[in-house]
Amino acid sequence: MASDVLIGVAHHGHDALRLKTLIERHVRHTGSERGKMILDQWDTYLPRFVNVMPVEYRKVLEKLAG
Repeated sequence: MASDVLIGVAHHGHDALRLKTLIERHVRHTGSERGKMILDQWDTYLPRFVNVMPVEYRKVLEKLAG
C-alpha cells in the first residue's frame, strides 16, 4: 500500500526560510527559550526538521509549476 504522505528534508530554499520565519514569530510572541536556542544554533537544528506533505498536494504543486 502506498503512503498518503511524502517525507522530505525541510532545509532547502523556501521551506527553510518559511520554517525560520515561523520560529522567529513564535519566539517573538511567546518568548520561547527553546525557539531562541534553535535560532541561535540554526545550522545545527535545521537538518533535524522534515517536511511532511500529502501526495495529492505535491501533485497539485507540480502541476502548477508546469
